Amino acid sequence: PWLRQADEANAVAATRPSATIKQIAEILELHPVYFARAYRSARGCGPAKALQRHRIARAVAIAAGDRRLAEVGTSYPFAHQSHLSRSLRAAFATTPTALRDAFGPARLRMFKTAVRPDV
Repeated sequence: PWLRQADEANAVAATRPSATIKQIAEILELHPVYFARAYRSARGCGPAKALQRHRIARAVAIAAGDRRLAEVGTSYPFAHQSHLSRSLRAAFATTPTALRDAFGPARLRMFKTAVRPDV
């Protein structure tokens, strides 16, 4: 049960730039070292990597919209746009602009069917 709580706490912590693994361990009432080792053993990556993945997924979802990358980089748990860009390059081996072009709203519109008014 604590593993599910840890995943939920990681997802919530991803929205706060100052969240730490120690704070998550305190919420779960576990020692930080025990928490990190047990989480890594169960999930295959440490809680810090999982937290970073949550943050990247959140940024990608928001960047796929119409918001500027500079705004996404500074208003979410990244220090600035270049921090966001470096994290996205490390995770996906491509630029944020290329991700937006690949998965942005313009790309998704091609899968929607047009509704004709006469039908």
